[in-house]
Amino acid sequence: MVNWGQIRKKGKKRFVLLSGLVLAVPLALDYYIIKFLINSFKIEFTFIELLIVWIIRLLLGLTFALYGWSRMEKDWCNNNSLFK
Repeated sequence: MVNWGQIRKKGKKRFVLLSGLVLAVPLALDYYIIKFLINSFKIEFTFIELLIVWIIRLLLGLTFALYGWSRMEKDWCNNNSLFK
């Protein structure tokens, strides 16, 4: 929680974009690993599928980041109001 004060000073937009991108990469890798295992160790890449997967993963990552921001902000406000 001590670190959250420094993170929130940098802004919500920056936190959500960076966290969303960081979360999107492992989600996309998991998709391709599972696809590779299901298809008996054969994988085909199509541009449309790649585009759809990355769009969905980015949206999912941004959603998780927004949720993380709201939870951390709520905890920050609750803890700081106790000390006033």
